[in-house]
Amino acid sequence: MSDLDRHYRSQRAIDLLTSGFRSPIVVIETNLSSSTVREMAKTISGGKRASSGPLPSPNYFISSIGALTEASLFAGVYRAVGGSVILETIDMDVLIKAHKLYLEMRATHLDTSKEPLDINKCWVIARDLRSKMAWLRKCEDDGAYFLLVDGQRVASGCPWCATRRQLKASARQRKSP
Repeated sequence: MSDLDRHYRSQRAIDLLTSGFRSPIVVIETNLSSSTVREMAKTISGGKRASSGPLPSPNYFISSIGALTEASLFAGVYRAVGGSVILETIDMDVLIKAHKLYLEMRATHLDTSKEPLDINKCWVIARDLRSKMAWLRKCEDDGAYFLLVDGQRVASGCPWCATRRQLKASARQRKSP
């Protein structure tokens, strides 16, 4: 690796770490050694140990209709920003832009009392879309795209329609004497 290439990869690692990516993702994306990335993360965080361990699978953190709605919103934004190429490769700049847009959109369209997806979970979704372990489907009723993941623990229908049905049912219950 040339000095220029090493410098570029190091700068990219710093950019990714300051964007909130965990060390294992930065190692994958920069091809720097784990120890180098962990040391960078420690320096950036002011001496705190970088988080390590395996990344969660989407079927772990998509455990409710609300979580599926969050993941579907991100996946739809990611697809809109990156186009069909997202199904073949992960462009980190597209991922970062899509995550920022997702956060903006969820502020007006979703329940903000719940935690948003962090950038690492979004990377996992992007990875699984690329590896065909997750898919975007178009709802036949409302035309909205939603995410399906391999081993999904929540109903595989459109979360947007499910949420609307829940809201209507709640409204009917409030009206009942």
